Amino acid sequence: MMKKILSACPDLKESLLLLLLFVAGQFAASLMSAMPMYLTYVVAYIPPLVYLYILGTGRGDGGAAAVRPSGLRPGRQAAAVAVAVPVELAVIVLAGAATSWIETPQWYTELFRSMMQTGLLSTAVTVCVLAPVMEEFLFRRIVLCSLARKMSGWKALLLSSLMFAAAHFNLWQALPAFILGCLLGWICLRTGNWWASVLLHALNNSLTIAVSVFFGPDVALTPLSQVMTPGLYYLLVILSAVVAAAGIWLIYRITRTTIQS
Repeated sequence: MMKKILSACPDLKESLLLLLLFVAGQFAASLMSAMPMYLTYVVAYIPPLVYLYILGTGRGDGGAAAVRPSGLRPGRQAAAVAVAVPVELAVIVLAGAATSWIETPQWYTELFRSMMQTGLLSTAVTVCVLAPVMEEFLFRRIVLCSLARKMSGWKALLLSSLMFAAAHFNLWQALPAFILGCLLGWICLRTGNWWASVLLHALNNSLTIAVSVFFGPDVALTPLSQVMTPGLYYLLVILSAVVAAAGIWLIYRITRTTIQS
């Protein structure tokens, strides 16, 4: 089955339909409140995965969209991912600064509080394991890698990140998701390993859960600008910009053997 799914290699129109099917799956999952969270999350991916299987069945193995080979040795891949960790932390701060003017949707606040109160283990498995693996598989391993075969890498990166952002249903999450999606997609293309983006995605989600556990859900949803003193906050934003820029340059240098589009 997985071989057929990987053979789907959807184009842009098919990728957009894939996004609509994912939204439909999310809606269907929201109606199954009696099921454990991790099961309802899996249900949301059934429609897009079935569609990919049908596409792959019609196209055969020759259409498989492979992650673009990087030519990197495992040591260089590991080094790139290690550098990407502080870069991601810096990007999280910068993305938070970019969205500090957007109010957290009330429905999302209530949903997040409920998630943290009804079962920490189920929430942690869903948010820190299932979400990184399944979202990265759909938006990076399938959509990004497929589009990168049909257009320039940068165009594929931007379009797949826009779809990833749209899948979050609200501007407060969509803008950071777009920024993070660009970083994760770029790492995927530079290293030739989509599991690198899974690891970084898991780190991002795990930080949110950790803050919620130790400081409460409301703190996790509060912008840093409202938690820190102005001077310290602006210093953090400037430091994050420097770390992000330097880290991205260093990753580019480490992965300089990557095949370009």
